[in-house]
Amino acid sequence: MSPFRIIAPQPVITHSADGATSFNEIFPRSVGENTPCAHLVWNGIPVRLSYSFDAYQNALDLAELVHKIRIDSKGTAEMFLMTDILFLDWKISWNDELCIQSEFLSRTNAFDRYAALLNQHPEMKLSKNEFIQEICKWLKQLNNIVEEVAVEGFSKEREMLSGAMKQINA
Repeated sequence: MSPFRIIAPQPVITHSADGATSFNEIFPRSVGENTPCAHLVWNGIPVRLSYSFDAYQNALDLAELVHKIRIDSKGTAEMFLMTDILFLDWKISWNDELCIQSEFLSRTNAFDRYAALLNQHPEMKLSKNEFIQEICKWLKQLNNIVEEVAVEGFSKEREMLSGAMKQINA
């Protein structure tokens, strides 16, 4: 089993996103409270990715990163991701394989031990295709939410995520 994977169950759309005043309100307004979270598994340790919080914080940045990795045969990037309890600072390099140097930072003292546990193995090496496939599992679910709720007034953001998904699938 890969030390890096994403588990992305289908989110449950239970609410209308009508009345959302910003793109980041679409997910919390439309995804049901009982929807299981997605999880990023880092060296066997799950990191929760909430559909309502983490989605809008990270989706477009991850889509841009995946696109860059697909079109550039080698390169580097830095990615700063947020979850409801952690910050993830990734320094990524790739050529034949992809290497992630990570630092997990707790958002509150209550999760310092969790971050320390994740930081015991800060490096991950995997194939570029494996990384792309795993990240795309979550991005596809996020794109499904955006397409399903189709909130008026957020065409730019919908177009960006949808466009990113098309680039990834090209």
